[in-house]
Amino acid sequence: MAQRPKGKPASNGKRQAARKTNAGRAPKAKTASPSEPPRRPVGRPRALDAANKEKVVRFIAEGGSQNMAAAFVGVSPTTISNEAKRDPEFAERMQAAEASCYVHHVQNVKRAGKEDWRASAFMLERKYPEEFRKKTDVKVRGQRDQRPVARQYLIHNREEAKRFWELKDLAADLRRREDELGR
Repeated sequence: MAQRPKGKPASNGKRQAARKTNAGRAPKAKTASPSEPPRRPVGRPRALDAANKEKVVRFIAEGGSQNMAAAFVGVSPTTISNEAKRDPEFAERMQAAEASCYVHHVQNVKRAGKEDWRASAFMLERKYPEEFRKKTDVKVRGQRDQRPVARQYLIHNREEAKRFWELKDLAADLRRREDELGR
């Protein structure tokens, strides 16, 4: 009798015969009988289960960003993006939540705009930034290489404006001193 290699169990003739007869056929799907408990899925559970998806949608509806929603439920922002790609219904719910937040805040600004013009100005600045953003246009004319120069500076806050005028005054003082020394 031939010896079998170490570590291999003795072969069962019925199994080998079954393998030979079932070769090339698709395996039969196992059906669970009513008495058997349902099988648990294999693999790691999803980080965004139904409860966490609902939390993300609510967070976005309240005005939060997708990044902040990810931090809130304890996942990466990429996880939320990937889940939205896999689950179109979740992606639609996130878009609807963002739209409802937008509408809610636009309505608040419109209501406030009836009593205070600044609310309307705020809305215009954010909705149409190219036309209505806060800016200070300053045109400076001077001589550089004997050619007139015009520059436009966009100043976005008071600190920048203050610094600009300080530098402009300093430049004017330097020009005056140069003129005094040149005479």
